[in-house]
Amino acid sequence: MLRNLRSVAAASLAVGCIPFAMSFGSARADATTHRAKVVEPVTTTTPSTAAKPTTTTAAPRPPLVRMLPFKGTFRVSATWGSATGPTHPTPAIDFVMPIGTPVYATATGSVDFTSTDPRNCNPLTHIPPGGTYEQAIQWCVDHGMVGTRIRIRHDDGTYTMYVHLSAIRSGISAKPMSRVIAGELIGWSGDSGIATGPHLHFSKTDAVGKTYDPVLLRACWDNAIHDFVNLKALVGTMVRNDGYGCLTTPKK
Repeated sequence: MLRNLRSVAAASLAVGCIPFAMSFGSARADATTHRAKVVEPVTTTTPSTAAKPTTTTAAPRPPLVRMLPFKGTFRVSATWGSATGPTHPTPAIDFVMPIGTPVYATATGSVDFTSTDPRNCNPLTHIPPGGTYEQAIQWCVDHGMVGTRIRIRHDDGTYTMYVHLSAIRSGISAKPMSRVIAGELIGWSGDSGIATGPHLHFSKTDAVGKTYDPVLLRACWDNAIHDFVNLKALVGTMVRNDGYGCLTTPKK
């Protein structure tokens, strides 16, 4: 997969993407605090017995849990940090899968960005004589080969990116913003953009493209919920998800 993208991160962000062999920390729990509801003190002849004001606060919103973005069993080829060296300078996960594998939304939200560019730019074929792999990546960036991608803004204010797609499902758009639910088909995997082979590149980001460790990805099989954690260490691991029907069943 891609290596040493720090030198091209700024250029990647300029075209609305995260560094590619880069786009979905733990999901935040946003506490919503309502305006305090004050009970007026009761006036009596003995001030010390007056009722004290009381404040009511809404319960915190539960953390957003993200599902795996596919059905089936696929190998994690790259994550980030020491697990895969310089492949991804920031948190991201690559799942090796054939072109045309269905890709699903990992959580409910609204599509706020898409790009459609079926071209592949394999850095291995663009290294200049005497040059470096990083120069080849920069060549791809400079030529605008950003690939076909989808970004979803989730209800907790975070985003997930789905990169290197071969196609986006009809009806999925950012203008107007399509509303999607966890487990809804959004497109198909491919090798568009800066990629050395077919795979799905997934990351969690904020509004300006900074990526975070997703911390946990949930899967369903045997009619139960299973959680993948310590995602950074999953390189070389086969991960499985049979679907999204167990979302309401107890965790096994």
